[in-house]
Amino acid sequence: MIAGPTALLASAVPSTWTLDEGGHLMTVAFAPASYDVPAEYRLTVETAGPLSVARIHHDNGDLAASARLGRDGDFGVFDKVVTAPAHQRRGLGSLMMRALSGHALALGMRFGLLVGSDEGRALYEHLGWSFVSDFPGARSKRG
Repeated sequence: MIAGPTALLASAVPSTWTLDEGGHLMTVAFAPASYDVPAEYRLTVETAGPLSVARIHHDNGDLAASARLGRDGDFGVFDKVVTAPAHQRRGLGSLMMRALSGHALALGMRFGLLVGSDEGRALYEHLGWSFVSDFPGARSKRG
């Protein structure tokens, strides 16, 4: 993997490679944060080894949102942060990130890392995360 300006990566890879849609490498120092779960939802966080998974279910049984948190020493790495379209714009992404961040802090992690999309970057910055670098990807066009 490589983090840095997308244009620099584009100039460095051979023409037999293609650039993937890049993301935004972001970080945060964990701090306690409060959150409220709306009455029609329930939040669960399960941990097995170094992996924690947060899920928010609606009363109708829908999986409304989920995210994963992997641990590497002091670092918690967030992955697969998703809110189902029918449940977007209800604060569930913020709720899930606050809950997992608090969980990480309780487990002794001090810092969070993630690669966010353009859309996700605004949410994470609102929650106190800081942009570190572009995070482009490149791969060979050959199978």
